[in-house]
Amino acid sequence: MRQGLDEIEKKIHYDFSPEEREEAISIVNKLADDYSNIGVTLQALRGLIFLVEGDLYNLRERCLPYLKDDPRDLIREAEEKAGNPGHWFSIPFDEMENFSGELPATEKEESKDNNLPF
Repeated sequence: MRQGLDEIEKKIHYDFSPEEREEAISIVNKLADDYSNIGVTLQALRGLIFLVEGDLYNLRERCLPYLKDDPRDLIREAEEKAGNPGHWFSIPFDEMENFSGELPATEKEESKDNNLPF
């Protein structure tokens, strides 16, 4: 898995069955490559993995042969499903459980105009 995606791979290993992990990782890697020029790629991938809840069929439906949703819409949908915690999937999965409601300073500065980190 490419740099920056290691924590997403860990989540895939946790959520997906052993038989499905390789394909799920392959899909995420392709999306990361295809959308590498979009600043919210990691957020969208985290949101996507959160939304599909280990369901490879759902992942395929959303991503093959191309990503069906705008990456920002994925982030919004995942944020709403998570109960609007305010992190917008801009932090790693392992930090979400203990999220205090405060984003790192750089993320707060970037999002001050529209209250979204993208």
